[in-house]
Amino acid sequence: LKSKKSQFADHLRGTLLVGGLAFAIVQLATFVERYLSAYVPGTGCAIIALVSIWVNKYISFQTTATTTPRRTKEPNFGGPMIWKHMQQAASPMSNVCFHLLFASIGMSANLGHALHNGPACLIFSFMALSVHIATTFLASIGIQRVLPNRLQLHLEDILVASNAA
Repeated sequence: LKSKKSQFADHLRGTLLVGGLAFAIVQLATFVERYLSAYVPGTGCAIIALVSIWVNKYISFQTTATTTPRRTKEPNFGGPMIWKHMQQAASPMSNVCFHLLFASIGMSANLGHALHNGPACLIFSFMALSVHIATTFLASIGIQRVLPNRLQLHLEDILVASNAA
């Protein structure tokens, strides 16, 4: 049984590692964006998405692969359990960041301006979404008819890719 102080230290260590890792990923994306944004806009977002997926899979693998601590004389900064603490800290931190993003967007909104221009924006958004959905469905049906056996695309995969784009 771990003491409360030890549990707090483990959670704090996991939180600091996740925060530092997130900061490093954003810095990497900013660095890449600085050099590639003239050629490929949105490169920073793509880097964040790709690296975050890899890091999440790596942490999940480490959490499941290291169930029992190894006894070595090497310092290992918390041992295999650090991956578990990082995984536990990542979910609440992502929720907080997500809420802060929407709070920052909401803080800059002008309610009067939104009410005045809202209906026109809503109609435009509905038209754009309708065209997007129609194009996605028609293109996916066309691809399935032209290449029925070569390309095994499911509707869920197409919709996820379409949403990501």
